Amino acid sequence: PRAQTGSAGGAAINRHRSLTSGGSGRRPRNRHQAVLDAVLGQAALVLGHASADAIDPERGFLELGFDSLTAVELRNRLTTVTGTRLPATLLFDYPEPGGLADHLLGRLAAEVEQQPANGGPASGPLDAWEAQTERLMDDAAARAALRSRLQGLMDRLDSLPEDPDTTLESRLDQASDDELFDFIEQELGGS
Repeated sequence: PRAQTGSAGGAAINRHRSLTSGGSGRRPRNRHQAVLDAVLGQAALVLGHASADAIDPERGFLELGFDSLTAVELRNRLTTVTGTRLPATLLFDYPEPGGLADHLLGRLAAEVEQQPANGGPASGPLDAWEAQTERLMDDAAARAALRSRLQGLMDRLDSLPEDPDTTLESRLDQASDDELFDFIEQELGGS
């Protein structure tokens, strides 16, 4: 069944924001369906239907009864639930629910990639790579090869020395005589 109208429709797109950042195992086709469900749910609200089931996803917005005022209202609702600024001509640029869902999915994914990642500079490319490897998850041999490759990378990362600025040796090399004597006194209990 499609997403319920109201806040559930918005929640589907808000959940999608975390999906595009790699936070879930949801497949791309399920991501598209979640966004499509949100579009249909919001469209049902604008047209005064009790549920998204009243909206035929195969019909264009104009066929469904949208005019310029309801098109702007749907755009405003989708702007609110996605947190993404959308053009006033949105429904005319994307006249069918599926095309609009594709567009929103692309916009949300692009925004997630542009946001600074908590994991540092490598997270953005890793998130994009993770999305691309999604197709491998249904192939056991591809998963095994991927697991082996990732393990090799992890082994390499684990074998690298710590950041030179944080190792004891580095700190001692950079310390003044007074700092060295203080260190010896604190660590060894010298007088």
